[in-house]
Amino acid sequence: MSVEALVPRVRRALGVSSSYDAETVPDLIRQAVGRLLRDYNLPKSVGRWYFGSSGPGDEGSSTRILDVADQSFNLPSGFKRDFQLRFYDPADETWSDPLQKREAFVMPAASGETLRYWIEGTKLWIDTAIEADGAGKQLLFFYQGMDVTANESWVTADYADAVCYLAAVRGAVEVRKPDLADTYAKLWADERESLAIYLNELEWGNVVMLQRERELPALDRYPIVAS
Repeated sequence: MSVEALVPRVRRALGVSSSYDAETVPDLIRQAVGRLLRDYNLPKSVGRWYFGSSGPGDEGSSTRILDVADQSFNLPSGFKRDFQLRFYDPADETWSDPLQKREAFVMPAASGETLRYWIEGTKLWIDTAIEADGAGKQLLFFYQGMDVTANESWVTADYADAVCYLAAVRGAVEVRKPDLADTYAKLWADERESLAIYLNELEWGNVVMLQRERELPALDRYPIVAS
């Protein structure tokens, strides 16, 4: 599925001519896709990104590697939320432990190792700049994105009804057809409720939640020791 494939459906819903197919209707569909990516944690929007300042590949590709003194990196386009950050050494195919996230600047670890990261504006920072032995490694970032261009093909395929209803609601307002806006608003409300239930179950279905510290087994204060 693609944006172009949904254009006739949305155009028919709005009752407009094919002259709207060039820009207006595709823009409405992409706005709807962006709204879904922003408002819902869609499972397929999770991806990986390779930080690095050198290498033959494009930014974010698996050929990018780190240079000495790298300490801050541009977040990928459409970044939404982070999951995990690890070093990877392609030479021997080994991984580091996940770096710990902090909310603001932290002092470097006494050991001199890179152990923590934080997000500041549109950049990701690590607590210690890359040293000589880190050059040639990769910094692999697992994250959730909401870039429309990168995700529109599967969003329009998996959530075609939601995209069309939302695009029709917005489009009816733009073409000044309030009766259509009211009609499709009801369909969008039903679809929105369905998405909330379905996606919530997907996100939390396999999660183990710990709300307090694990309780230790109760022991006798004065245990009886067999003689």
